[in-house]
Amino acid sequence: MTDPQKQSLITTPPGPQNTDEALHHALLNVRELESQNAKLYEDNRRLAAAVHMLNERHVFLSKPQVAQLQQLTYLQELVRNIEADRLFTTRQHQDLLNSLANGTAPQLLVMQLQQSRAEYTHLLREYNYLLDKHTRLKVHLSMKSDLPSYSKK
Repeated sequence: MTDPQKQSLITTPPGPQNTDEALHHALLNVRELESQNAKLYEDNRRLAAAVHMLNERHVFLSKPQVAQLQQLTYLQELVRNIEADRLFTTRQHQDLLNSLANGTAPQLLVMQLQQSRAEYTHLLREYNYLLDKHTRLKVHLSMKSDLPSYSKK
């Protein structure tokens, strides 16, 4: 046998077992590439965030010191307000949890609904009263303007 004949024997088309193995290896390769891609994506995201932060820092440090102090004061005030809002929300959440534990939440909702309905009814009566009064005044004014005016000569 010559070398070309040996080569043709080696490169025979793969059988079903070789195809399954090739598919398995290809799927493993795809999984590995997807994993690497996810890692690279996360690295790029972190890098972009770091570059953005450094750009903001550069812009901040290039400002006059007075502007820097104003911005820091503003940010401190913003942090204080956010912290106060967080504490308020935490208290509300705790109160709600306590009321649920005590079984009073549905009762409170019923009371608030009744109060809202009473306020709505009161406002509706006031609105209808004012609408009626407005209509009567409008009619009165239109009747007054329709009267012939008698002037003394």
